[in-house]
Amino acid sequence: MGSVNSVVPTDDKQTAPLALVALKVRSGDIIDAVTPVFAEVTPDLKLQNRKYGLQVGGTGGGETQLEQAE
Repeated sequence: MGSVNSVVPTDDKQTAPLALVALKVRSGDIIDAVTPVFAEVTPDLKLQNRKYGLQVGGTGGGETQLEQAE
């Protein structure tokens, strides 16, 4: 099972709260990997600056991004 490095900040410099806004899924006949997609939440509740979380799984199959329309 492979993984990629997280681009979500892990230090104390992250000031804006993050919301889970989508999932990237790699799949063929089965789901091979899932990657969460986060966005910063502004004080006026807008989403900005999407960031990918840690991918769990491998690199097989095709990639699909699952998200709810805003």
